[in-house]
Amino acid sequence: MKQIKLFLLMAVVALFAACSDSDDWNTNDVTVGFEKEEFSFNESAGTVKIPFTVTGERNGDIKLVVKENDSTAISGAHFIITSDEINIPQDADSTEVFYLEARIIDDGSEENDDRVFTLDIQSINGATVGIGHATVILKDVDANPYFKLLGKYTVYALDMLSDNADEVTFEVTLTNTDGYDDYSGEKIVVMGMLEQGTYDGTIPWLLDYDEANSTLTLDGSDPYFYAAYNFGSFLGAVAEIPYEITSTSATRASSISATYTKEYNEITFAQGSGLASGVFDYNSSTGNIDINKFYGYMDLLYITKMVRKE
Repeated sequence: MKQIKLFLLMAVVALFAACSDSDDWNTNDVTVGFEKEEFSFNESAGTVKIPFTVTGERNGDIKLVVKENDSTAISGAHFIITSDEINIPQDADSTEVFYLEARIIDDGSEENDDRVFTLDIQSINGATVGIGHATVILKDVDANPYFKLLGKYTVYALDMLSDNADEVTFEVTLTNTDGYDDYSGEKIVVMGMLEQGTYDGTIPWLLDYDEANSTLTLDGSDPYFYAAYNFGSFLGAVAEIPYEITSTSATRASSISATYTKEYNEITFAQGSGLASGVFDYNSSTGNIDINKFYGYMDLLYITKMVRKE
């Protein structure tokens, strides 16, 4: 069983220290260039990084200036390069990766062909140029039904742990990545869950996407996300798992399913669909959980639908 453990992501930020105003340029045999000749990003990607490779041992600073060239993608309309200068100081770690940062501007729901712009290393001090020209493709996502489902939704559910099965609502975001993997066209990650006490409901759940049948399915066996918590008397792990709920019982289910409308604005779950924030045994030595050792619920919801937020 594949287990996906949640960690606190620590951003690794490229060092863009200013080069000296003096002539302390590198004189060793060093080559700097784009990592490859072509890069591809979804138009919904937001801020992206285009990496460079640096080969050779430096004895001074390196500076390069990159020129952007419009094509079917226009600077300011479809993308923005945040800085056209890359500074590589002599004392930078040899394993450090340097990036050109770009912000991709999403055109909303407009369907169009993929757009393209190019980048050239216009000038360089302290090194020779490796790959000096790169093509950047901005892939349209609006014609793909998968991407039309992504966005913010309000979940409508019944709280089965309340005295009167009270109706509750909460917001979730449907996305195509969990921060580790890109599930484009395969799975949809649902970020957000009803908050309970000090546990903030940030454990996502993963839906299988079936375009042919316009369905989404939460599989209860593989894979699942979980997060470890100290409950005081024991260490446990919380995972979002499917349940089948009737008027008299709630039992673990192999899966729950939902259908979405052709307008991609509402997702309706099958009758009896439940979602539990279950507490399970956690092994701190291995970092794994035992899904068969169940301690109890933090949430147990009867989910009826998700409605897209405007």
